[in-house]
Amino acid sequence: MSGTEPLDPPPPPAEARLDDLLDTLRVSSPEPSHALVVRVVKTARWQGAVRSALRVVSHFASAAGGVARLLMGRRAS
Repeated sequence: MSGTEPLDPPPPPAEARLDDLLDTLRVSSPEPSHALVVRVVKTARWQGAVRSALRVVSHFASAAGGVARLLMGRRAS
């Protein structure tokens, strides 16, 4: 094998075309609008505020399930 031969075979035409299209998107990706940025940040803040409450509820439900298993005489796993 000579030093100028590629190690991998060339991709199929459809894959090469897709790669060209994706390269175009990588180079000219649009900047997000200010409204989109504000909406994403508000959503992230809302989810962060709710996440801790849901975590407490899930721990309570898990504990209640463990107690129920103990009361019914099954071994908790």
